[in-house]
Amino acid sequence: MGSFLPDNSAYELRTVIGRGLEDLMTVNLARYKPTGEYVAIQRIDLDSCTNDMVNYLQGELHVSKLFHHPCILPYKSVFIAENELWVITPFMAYGSARDLISTHFTDGLSEQTIAYILLGVLRALEYIHQMGYVHRSVKASHILISADGQVYLSGLRSIFSLIRHGQRARVVHDFPQYSNPHPPPVETRTAEHSVLTFMPSWNFVYREILRKDPLPAL
Repeated sequence: MGSFLPDNSAYELRTVIGRGLEDLMTVNLARYKPTGEYVAIQRIDLDSCTNDMVNYLQGELHVSKLFHHPCILPYKSVFIAENELWVITPFMAYGSARDLISTHFTDGLSEQTIAYILLGVLRALEYIHQMGYVHRSVKASHILISADGQVYLSGLRSIFSLIRHGQRARVVHDFPQYSNPHPPPVETRTAEHSVLTFMPSWNFVYREILRKDPLPAL
């Protein structure tokens, strides 16, 4: 799947498959008319966004241009349509890990499936850390699975740069308003070319997929 046209007339909107960003974002299943492929479109009402929200979205789009990894959800096109920001991404036929657990595997996934999903997440996080960023909202709803079983980590608006004034920060306490409401501090230590990152949220997503803890509200 290559890049798609930045023109809303090239997309046929179908059903609503999600909402977010304090209900300012609607996610639609859509058909890309030139090829007939199905995509997901995040439509964000810019007129209702505060200046802080707009800056937050600009940061997300900046990060999306930097990251290119097979386990990170790619943005295929981004453009303005009237008063909305449209973000085009591949359609994830199996939805999120949260969807699978809530609707099809209410007793939890098998150990083999969990290991496969978490391996994809770990590969994405390793890449993000190597790029000098941390993901502040690793959870089941941000782990997406395509029709061919590929695992993608989403939630790029929860990415945070560790670089401050040209140097890598050792402890991160500064989190924007629209990220995880209870973010843990993140400690980093550099040893030659590797970065070791302490993330309590990893234990959270592991227990969430195992169904050891109730799934939180989105």
